[in-house]
Amino acid sequence: MTGLQGFSQRIRTAREKIPGLILAELRATGLRGEGLAKQYATERLKVRTGYLRRSIQSSVKSDGGTAELALRAGGGERDVRYAALQEYGGTNVPKTGKFLAIPVGPALTASGVPKYRSPRDVPGLRFIPILGGKMGLLVKDYAGRGKSGRGARSEVWFRLVRSVTVTGKHYLHDGFEEARKGLEDRLHDRITTLVGV
Repeated sequence: MTGLQGFSQRIRTAREKIPGLILAELRATGLRGEGLAKQYATERLKVRTGYLRRSIQSSVKSDGGTAELALRAGGGERDVRYAALQEYGGTNVPKTGKFLAIPVGPALTASGVPKYRSPRDVPGLRFIPILGGKMGLLVKDYAGRGKSGRGARSEVWFRLVRSVTVTGKHYLHDGFEEARKGLEDRLHDRITTLVGV
């Protein structure tokens, strides 16, 4: 009878501790997923600012009966609007105007980050249509020296395109899936140890 009473007591104790144990394991899994997703985002995307990588976060929610583990990107201190496009892929089109402006050359810093929010922030740009106006270039002209204009040149600052198609990088999905491998086994082992069977 003592053995049965002891076992019953362990079960009662376990019943109280199991929800916290599950949440702790989900949080640990979420942190692993967060780290892996950040690693995949770094490896699979051309990282310029790091805003997307910093926006990746895991969360665990519990309403008492169920628990939910989530891995998200795009929120946080900056609204990283392209997070979903990089995850799933798709076609990016201009929200206003005809073209997307892709900075090149002098419109980028040495690390490849755009210097300007928009071509409108750069004075003296000239539009050159390409393919009958389906694409274009924004160039800046530099005057030459003397009467002959020696050294005059034009420099491309932005490429203008109608759309850009992005292939999905699946940095969140793959990070989540890799992190949750063995979750059931880890929970089983921890609960078994707690119950003492």
